[in-house]
Amino acid sequence: MTDMETVQPILRLGFVPGVVPHKWASRFRARFGSETLDMGRVTPDDAVAGLRDGNLEAALMPLPVDKEVFHAIPLYAETDDESGRVPGREIGLVWLKDLEHPLIEELTGIVRGRTANSSRGQNAESAAPKESKMTAKVAPKQKPQAKPNAASGKNNFRSSAKSGRRPHRSR
Repeated sequence: MTDMETVQPILRLGFVPGVVPHKWASRFRARFGSETLDMGRVTPDDAVAGLRDGNLEAALMPLPVDKEVFHAIPLYAETDDESGRVPGREIGLVWLKDLEHPLIEELTGIVRGRTANSSRGQNAESAAPKESKMTAKVAPKQKPQAKPNAASGKNNFRSSAKSGRRPHRSR
């Protein structure tokens, strides 16, 4: 590897049986590449152990968790007992509070519904700065010009009687 190449970090995500992570995983991979996410099925106990010992950066797993040790974003409550789901069990995204990983904020944004154009995260850093409302120059508004309708010779605007507006009176 040369000095010019950078190593893309990998996020290791565990998920317990019954959780279907593909919605979030596909969005994550679309933004950061398929090589950036390594996923694997784990038991709830293995998820906690993997987060604590560093074998996982995050897990989609049952809540609650120890809030002194972990961050958790509740995602949904399970509604049926097919495919390992437990009715009423709450599932969330969990990661260590003291973990510093460049892709954790990106994953939390995805599960919260942020788009790739969000003002947070890696993608925002490469976006061009936007002008503030105070400094942006605004072109003066122009009144729309009535265009004649070729078939009837009338303009395309509705009359005030049809639109429910009062007619303008000149003084």
